Amino acid sequence: MPRCVALNATGAPCAAPEHLVNLDGLCRAHREGGHERLVSMASAGGKAFHAKAAAGAGFPGFTAEELPRIVSVEDAKRALDDIRVATLTRRITATEGTSAARTVAEWVKANSAAQTQELVNQLSDELEEKTNEIEALRQQLSKHGRAALQVSARASK
Repeated sequence: MPRCVALNATGAPCAAPEHLVNLDGLCRAHREGGHERLVSMASAGGKAFHAKAAAGAGFPGFTAEELPRIVSVEDAKRALDDIRVATLTRRITATEGTSAARTVAEWVKANSAAQTQELVNQLSDELEEKTNEIEALRQQLSKHGRAALQVSARASK
């Protein structure tokens, strides 16, 4: 199907894509009452945008006192649930909820890394301690082995 057969306000051919052209050869804007309908739709969209922005400005959000520190994984779980409820009840925007959830996720990753490092340090200390014990036992066995050889050598003489 060809492009719209009408001209735009500057006198150039209409640039409406072919899939928006009806069988009569006109796009939505160039049909009877089309321009007024598009202006009305744009106005309604603008009003909806401004209403949403105004409602978003009225979101109460959280105060610093309402946001306790996260010191455990259980605290992080509670924080995520608080974020979920606040987003669904429109206390915070979906964007704020996403940002807050990412922040909690980053805390969980950092906490996990710290716990892993602590465990690695403990295991490393234990390994060093066991290595020292093994070396001490080797030295004792070596001394006993030399003593036994000396006793055996004396007995054979």
